[in-house]
Amino acid sequence: MNIEDLVQKIKSVARGKHRTLVGIAGPPASGKSTLAKQISDHIDHSLLVPMDGFHLENSVLDKMGNRDRKGAPFTFDAEGFIAMITEIKTGSNIVNVPEFDRELDQVVYNGLRVNKTHNIIIIEGNYLFLDETPWRQLHPLFDFSVLLSPELNVIKSRLIKRWLEHGYSLDDAKIKAQQNDLPNAELILSKSLSANLALSDIQI
Repeated sequence: MNIEDLVQKIKSVARGKHRTLVGIAGPPASGKSTLAKQISDHIDHSLLVPMDGFHLENSVLDKMGNRDRKGAPFTFDAEGFIAMITEIKTGSNIVNVPEFDRELDQVVYNGLRVNKTHNIIIIEGNYLFLDETPWRQLHPLFDFSVLLSPELNVIKSRLIKRWLEHGYSLDDAKIKAQQNDLPNAELILSKSLSANLALSDIQI
């Protein structure tokens, strides 16, 4: 399958609907952000909405003692995210969406706006299909779902490369990947609900 075929499949699902939600999920460094952008770029009147805008603030994570686990399921405002996706699904209101600035490592509120003219919304995030409370409430909201599931060794090498590019030493990059990212990846791969389409990589 190539990107054009996937886009046509999504358009077919969306035909006749006022608002269609497409969920793109997978572990960190699985390529979900890249795939979600490719899909959105190929569909007029679509909008890409990342889950990352619902990271808890660093000050909150510091109080929790969980700053080093940022990115784990419990470091997101899951209830707030679910409420926003539920509102987007209705398509009846303009919805302001927070974004996450990776350079600043902080949330930018009202970074995106979902308008009534956006009839296909591409939702991208790690835990969209996680079979745990409260995340499993999201699954019925998606009209079409794609789960990326590369091998763990592929994810690990990509994560180390990512942290090296952020200025970490090789040893620190390996530790950061091993202590937080890989446990999150293993959770997603083992406890995600089934998707309409499962891909081992984004080279489709």
